[in-house]
Amino acid sequence: MKRSINPLAVFTLLLFINAGSGQTTDLHPKNIDRFVEAKHKQLEVTLTITGEPLPADTPVGDFFPVGYFDADEMSDFTHLQGSKINCLHTYNLNWTPDDDRVEKFLDRAHAAGMKTIVTPATIFTHRGNSKNWNKAKRRIERLKNHPGLLAWYLADEPHLLNIPLERIRELHKYIKFTDPLHPTFLVEDDPAWKKMDYYPRLPGAVDIIGAEPYLRGKRPLTYIYDYIQMVRKLLPGYPVWMLVEAHALEEFSYFPTAREIRAQTYEALIDGASAILFYGFDGKIQEGKQIIERPEQFEEILKLAAEIDELKHAWQSPYLPLAEIPKELNISLRKTGDEYWLVILNREPAPLAAKFIVTAGVLSELKWHDYINDLAGYNYQASENMIFVPCEVKIFRLSPN
Repeated sequence: MKRSINPLAVFTLLLFINAGSGQTTDLHPKNIDRFVEAKHKQLEVTLTITGEPLPADTPVGDFFPVGYFDADEMSDFTHLQGSKINCLHTYNLNWTPDDDRVEKFLDRAHAAGMKTIVTPATIFTHRGNSKNWNKAKRRIERLKNHPGLLAWYLADEPHLLNIPLERIRELHKYIKFTDPLHPTFLVEDDPAWKKMDYYPRLPGAVDIIGAEPYLRGKRPLTYIYDYIQMVRKLLPGYPVWMLVEAHALEEFSYFPTAREIRAQTYEALIDGASAILFYGFDGKIQEGKQIIERPEQFEEILKLAAEIDELKHAWQSPYLPLAEIPKELNISLRKTGDEYWLVILNREPAPLAAKFIVTAGVLSELKWHDYINDLAGYNYQASENMIFVPCEVKIFRLSPN
């Protein structure tokens, strides 16, 4: 299968090798030839497995959520139908007391092939009186068996907004008793190294942590890594769903480029995120329509959704720990049957070159196969430089033949 590559955006390159062929094929598409002669950093990476495979997080079974984090009306997501975007978050719809409206939204989203993350009653977590508690319970009872329900959204940035944790915990416990089939989910806006006393109190109050690092065009990709690793350290075993900054109010934040959206997405996937939710906001544009105003970013999101769906089996497969790698790169190695998927991200905003050395062991016996470009006869040699454009992702399938 061949797919076109947008020369303006970072692309994913999958390298294959056909057994029995010793001929090499040009590694670099024409649209990045200009980087080959550029001055760039030179890296040498030894790929060494240091332990047994570790299971991936699968909090909603074999469903891998790739969603849009801001939709309130049917018209907000008609432009997503037919894509691989498979779930929606009803951000502003969370505040409506109209259960009929919420259920109708779930009906339409389900008919369009999408699942929905719904709040029971955001107002309860802010103002926990009996009236609002009854509203929350009524909505949970009404929607818990809806085929379009994916998860319950308990609170938005509760630490930042000073939402009492005891209300979140009470709501979570009620859902676990009433609807054990659907997980609970909340989002935090900043890395927890700023609030080390907060995250350890979350067990028993939520099932899934949403990581929402605002890069704003100023913070490096490693900010995402630091955030996710910190959550895993403070909350062992908790799945992390990543909110990718795809567009935002310019006065407050920053509109990332398509390349930056791609890099954020793969940084999170490599770091073990078990869902990707694209989000953003702009007070000047109607909710849900914002991303359409940025066609390059919108097309990149649709492309990423298709790629994640196509490689879902890899992202939900066990990953193998690797020896220390250069900080300029992020690398994931996943095992699916007798094959491996190797994903490499250039974290740098500049081109770089890397030589990858495979030590003795299982990896040294495998062939490297090109999936996107179908490069027949390619045989990767460790003596070759592999050129990465800024923030580029490459994905390799390694197999016995």
